[in-house]
Amino acid sequence: MKYLILGLGKSGMAAYHLLKNEGHEVAGYDDDPSLQEGLTGSSVTPPTLDPFECIVVSPGFSPSHPFYQSALLKGKKVISEVELALTRLNQPSLAITGTNGKTTVTLLVTHILNHAGLQAKSLGNIGTPVASYIAQPQEILVIELSSFQLERLEGRFFDSGVILNITPDHLDRYPTLESYAETKCRLQQLIKPQGSLWVHEQILREFPFLLSAKVQSYGNSFELILPTRYKGHDRENIIAAWLLCRAFGVSMERFLAALEGFCFPPHRMERIASINEVVYINDSKSTNIDATIKGVETLEGRVILIVGGVHKGSSYRPWRISFAHKVIQILAIGSASSLIEEELSDLYPIKCYPSLQEAFLQAKQIASPGDTVLFSPGCSSFDQFKDYVQRGNLFKKYVLEEGKNEP
Repeated sequence: MKYLILGLGKSGMAAYHLLKNEGHEVAGYDDDPSLQEGLTGSSVTPPTLDPFECIVVSPGFSPSHPFYQSALLKGKKVISEVELALTRLNQPSLAITGTNGKTTVTLLVTHILNHAGLQAKSLGNIGTPVASYIAQPQEILVIELSSFQLERLEGRFFDSGVILNITPDHLDRYPTLESYAETKCRLQQLIKPQGSLWVHEQILREFPFLLSAKVQSYGNSFELILPTRYKGHDRENIIAAWLLCRAFGVSMERFLAALEGFCFPPHRMERIASINEVVYINDSKSTNIDATIKGVETLEGRVILIVGGVHKGSSYRPWRISFAHKVIQILAIGSASSLIEEELSDLYPIKCYPSLQEAFLQAKQIASPGDTVLFSPGCSSFDQFKDYVQRGNLFKKYVLEEGKNEP
């Protein structure tokens, strides 16, 4: 069978090598010619579709791309990298999606299951393509799915799943919030007949027309006794993880014991340092409007907020109410800074800066003892950084270097 891979990032390359190892004829295409170097059958210009029986699409390859659209118009079989891989696997699988918290819940579920003596492996949007996985029949697969990965995923692969939340995001790819939500809710068609899908009560309340009667909801009122330090988003994420783990026989006692040993991933409300009684927090993983709101909500006292990056299509106006009486200064960076200033400057003092370092230095000058400097961009990172990890690490570097210079 002849395959064409569209998009040669991490997922596309995993699919390419999987098919090559199976002995198939495979070609690859990417708009970035450098990604095609050394690949047999790759093409700098879009090749003719006629020889290919199946098109495998990477999540980052835009559905509006002319070549993608041409494949659909020609009636070619088009599948995702995740589907390509899952059709070759036959073991228990869990699916986790939502606007925010996916990676945390994926890692937490994997940690809990392993702690309970059940072998588990995190895959998918978390950074390890499903197509790169070498099957271990005894392992439970815990798969993080982005909306991009859900777009073309077909088949009832998952024993259980959860949709954590749906708030505006990726509106540069989806024409409306409803179309984005509809993509997230496609997960209900991917659960096995005897499986279960949990959705947060916010989703059931705001998008009931997208959900079947079979879904089950959960929320903050769910009966799970947690230490008081877990609040808001953290508490909701832990409840979601518990719902998935208990289906595998994990007791509440064992779950809570394992939770105590879990290290939450970096770049998510990560306290970096306290310098001259000013706390610095790295929330670089905040790539949408709601994530920044949640970050600010968890803090006490005055907040100096650094935001900005690549605009993703959502208005920043929800910040107008959410930041009231807490955010005393907004420092904006990146290509979205002018729009942020336009939408918020009548309510909040806002200054725009060409770099994160300059914004940080200004935040340091403004901050008084008892204040918090929060880096929670609310935007994607690709105008000035490779990814959210690089920008988060740079923020941490600036903070820690400043700490060394202070008396």
